[in-house]
Amino acid sequence: MVAAIAIAVCFDIQLRYQDALVLGAMVGFAVFMMLGVINRNAANDVFGEGIKMMAMVGFYYDCRPRICSGHESNRRYPAFGGKTA
Repeated sequence: MVAAIAIAVCFDIQLRYQDALVLGAMVGFAVFMMLGVINRNAANDVFGEGIKMMAMVGFYYDCRPRICSGHESNRRYPAFGGKTA
């Protein structure tokens, strides 16, 4: 239930303000803290792990076109943009 509230608040923030992805994430994190899902003592660790996860996703998102472009010449991988034989 708390996650649904946090998601709704984040979505609302992102719809009200243009380019407010970070603001929405911060407000969602604050909702979790205010409603007691995240303990105040563990908040720093949770926030740090979230930053690490976002960096990993960003790294994969950045590298994906380079990785998939190598498969385009290989005709056996149509899912990566190559042609079937």
